[in-house]
Amino acid sequence: MENAKFTVLLVEDDLNDIFLVKRAFKKANFQNPLQVVTDGLEAIQYLRGEDRYMDREQHPLPNLIVMDIKMPRKTGFEVLEWVKHDGPLRRIPVVIVS
Repeated sequence: MENAKFTVLLVEDDLNDIFLVKRAFKKANFQNPLQVVTDGLEAIQYLRGEDRYMDREQHPLPNLIVMDIKMPRKTGFEVLEWVKHDGPLRRIPVVIVS
């Protein structure tokens, strides 16, 4: 477990906000993985390990989810409700931003 990385899943549809978060992580010298998805449905696919997110080496389950409220296909609230009703995923902390 010593080599385990602390993975953050950023769920954000605004490219400017994605850029700013990546920049903040870089300035803070945060070396751990930042995974980015751009809508609520893609977040659920990532968390389920579906489609292009099947490889858990490249797309590990996050230790923290940072999520926008207003997104296409599924809102942050809809994703939050889904996460909190899933057994293992419900333990992942979720930060909602707007």
